Formats: sequence, structure tokens, C-alpha cells
Amino acid sequence: RTLYKFKYPRWWLQSWLAGVSKIVVGNWDPSGQLRTVETLRTTDLPKLSLQQGEPWDPWAAIVFLREVLTWMRETAAKHRSVHLRFTYSPVAGVIYASAPRPDEPNDLSERLKFTLKTCARQHNCDDRKREREENME
Repeated sequence: RTLYKFKYPRWWLQSWLAGVSKIVVGNWDPSGQLRTVETLRTTDLPKLSLQQGEPWDPWAAIVFLREVLTWMRETAAKHRSVHLRFTYSPVAGVIYASAPRPDEPNDLSERLKFTLKTCARQHNCDDRKREREENME
């Protein structure tokens, strides 16, 4: 059910926006083994979901996307001097717009450096990178 309810709409939207007419889908068993591979036409995804009892309207997704992007553009236009961060909260089902915290730089390149340093501290990114490099040798 998850496939038809959540993945097919996402795949349809991504593929439709990019002009991709067909996608290749692998089906895995619970142990992680690839069992089948099939090619699906992007335009067939809504119909296939409907046949599985998980209908969704692809044009509702396009309308929603247009409304979100319009809101983001209007919000950014109101705050031209600030680099905004748009964050989606799946728990609340809401997209938030926020300015950098006072301890974060406002310049985009400085914010990127700040974010990468924060990631390294929070997630031990440097240790993981080192582990990947050691495993590649």
C-alpha cells in the first residue's frame, strides 16, 4: 500500500516535472534481495494506484506544488535582505520559513560553511568520511 499511496505519487511528480516518460522500478523482498525489475510509464502511475485501491489525483499535486512555490516566492520577496530557510515538518504537516539564528551568518556562503561545520559536529561527518575512505582502500 505504501508503494501506491506514497511512492507512486512522488515518482510521478518527479518524473513528470523532469519530462521522464518511463521509470525502472525494482521490487525487493524483505531480506533485501532484488526479485523483479519492471519498466513503468509515468502516465500510468495514477491508474496503477487506483487499481490497487490507493487513488490520488496527479493534478492536485501540481496545484499544491504551484501554491507552495507561490507562497515561498511571496515570502522571500517580503524579506529580500534575508536568506530564508524553508523547512518541512512531516509531524505537523507544515512548511516553515525562518531566518538564520543570530549565531548563524546571514551571508549565503558563510551560512553554508556554518551548516557544514554544524553537521560535522552533530553527526560526526568527519569520522564517517574517514571510515568510508578506509573501506575503499
